[in-house]
Amino acid sequence: WVGITRMNHNNTTNIFVYGSLKEGFERGHMFKSLEPRIPGKTVQKFHMKRAAWPYIRPDSKGFPVSGEFCVVDDKNLRILDMIEGYPNLFDKRNIHVELDTGEQVSATVYILSDTQAEHIPEYFQEVLPNSEGVLVYT
Repeated sequence: WVGITRMNHNNTTNIFVYGSLKEGFERGHMFKSLEPRIPGKTVQKFHMKRAAWPYIRPDSKGFPVSGEFCVVDDKNLRILDMIEGYPNLFDKRNIHVELDTGEQVSATVYILSDTQAEHIPEYFQEVLPNSEGVLVYT
């Protein structure tokens, strides 16, 4: 794994975004400082649902999630934490990401917290995998 030793600089965190924070989506414009934005997918498997916002939960029978790898400084990480409702609404998990460049890196991803998952209605829209077997928020 390339991970933090190569892609992460002092006072920065590797982040993987998969929903509204992706470039071109509802909140993607808020973080132009999320650079580089390298397309990739998770190595771990998840399921994804849509409420007012997308969320993922670990699922061994799920699918990789498509998104963007980026690096964020400590100041913007604190802002992201507030936007994502960390640690109440979303939790953070360290994962492995396979970049479209072929590299594999470690990154942090926001997942719906266990507490919130217990209260989410089952009728929220399940995101189905594309023809390549990858979950993509569109």
